[in-house]
Amino acid sequence: MVKEGIEDWRRNQQDVEVNNRKEWYPVSGERVEWSYKLLNVLEFDSSRKRMSVIVRNEEGKLLLFCKGADSVMFERLAENGREYEKETREHVNEYADTGLRTLILAYRKLSEEEYTLFNEKFTEAKNAVSANRQELIDEVTEEIEKDMILLGATAVEDKLQQGVPECIDKLAQAGIKIWVLTGDKMETAINIGYACSLLREGMKQILVSLDTEEITTVEKTGDKNVIAKASKQSVLQQITEGKSLVANSGSEAFALIIDGKSLAYALDDGVKNLFLDLAIGCASVICCRSSPKQKALVTRLVKDGIHKTTLAIGDGANDVGMLQEADIGIGISGVEGMQAVMSSDIAIAQFRFLERLLLVHGHWCYRRISSMICYFFYKNVTFGITLFLYEAHSSFSGQTAYNDWFLSLYNVFFTSLPVIAMGVFDQDVSARLCLKFPLLYQEGVQNSLFSWRRIVGWMLNGVSSAVIIYYFCARTGAVIIDSTWLVFGFGALLVVHWSWGRDALIFLL
Repeated sequence: MVKEGIEDWRRNQQDVEVNNRKEWYPVSGERVEWSYKLLNVLEFDSSRKRMSVIVRNEEGKLLLFCKGADSVMFERLAENGREYEKETREHVNEYADTGLRTLILAYRKLSEEEYTLFNEKFTEAKNAVSANRQELIDEVTEEIEKDMILLGATAVEDKLQQGVPECIDKLAQAGIKIWVLTGDKMETAINIGYACSLLREGMKQILVSLDTEEITTVEKTGDKNVIAKASKQSVLQQITEGKSLVANSGSEAFALIIDGKSLAYALDDGVKNLFLDLAIGCASVICCRSSPKQKALVTRLVKDGIHKTTLAIGDGANDVGMLQEADIGIGISGVEGMQAVMSSDIAIAQFRFLERLLLVHGHWCYRRISSMICYFFYKNVTFGITLFLYEAHSSFSGQTAYNDWFLSLYNVFFTSLPVIAMGVFDQDVSARLCLKFPLLYQEGVQNSLFSWRRIVGWMLNGVSSAVIIYYFCARTGAVIIDSTWLVFGFGALLVVHWSWGRDALIFLL
């Protein structure tokens, strides 16, 4: 039995040493150490979907090692570097079908002249201070990351967090539309969709993809204009067919699954409205191989296209644009770093906490805020109408019904405690019932507590309350007639004596 492997032995910013260790059972064998000098690092970028390093080995040879998504790596292989392409594609698809995240590995040898020229351009691009600095870097890296030899593929399991399927199922029961925008392969995304209950058995899938024989044949021509025209036409045709299928289906549930290349054309001005109509008609939407920019554009399309409140949740740097574009951004803190959390409105530790955040606190807060605003209308209308009725009763003499302290403390003190109590403690149902019956969340979705009809009802209630309050106060006691005549008499006294006195004083001066 032979065991072979590579272990990372020693590493710093400039050098990497690895061990090629072979073990024969039951006797241990030789250990070979390889040392590489790290020359350049071509950083990962969401648009490039790959990362490369340039090293020099102990023999002085220059090597470029690259890893990235299969959608960009296979097209960068040399003709003599595709020996294992068919087998690797099969393995990658098998890994993706089981929900694993895959990467393609490749390398190429560099000559001294080629590397020297590249390093000069790369250094110049990195030191540029212009606004298009990143574009200059991408152009330089594009020239050297080509004609590579395929090494193989890797697969890493990315387990779902605890409670994710149950949380998504509860949110779906609450009537919340859930879209998944991911950078994974289509096969991986579909597998994850089934694992988290977003896709169900019996749900028909509408696949929009450019991975067809027709597009592959066009891509071999190398003409970018022809490729773009054919790709856009193919995406438009697939979206139109899917829309017709949904319209004629009746009550069947559909899931829309679209890859990154197709999504780029689906977001064009002439196609995005059709894409949005199709997506709205589907129960679930999964966008695969999406770049951060595409995630933000899809979020904006939904927000502006149907004028609904959007909530985005993510845990990585690639989700920052989406979180900032949505009406509400929720960042998950974890192994992906804190960039998503720092760019979000709300931070949570795990995805499953979203269930309680929306179904419990969301339901309570909607009722509290809606009732509190309506209460503000009610108490101010009541207060204003009583003042108006008193002024009318006193012939608009300017006599105040309340003293100055009461007028100042009415909103600050006398009516503030009920509002605070309602905003803090009001619970129509317990948290347990909110989680047990997710449909209670529809009260907020349908905006049943903050419609114009309800607001006008509260205001009319304020008017009726003011009339009742004033009627009982005005009819209390037998001095109402005397007080009325007292007001009129006081007004007449002011008019007669103040007017003559004023005129006399003006004449004398």
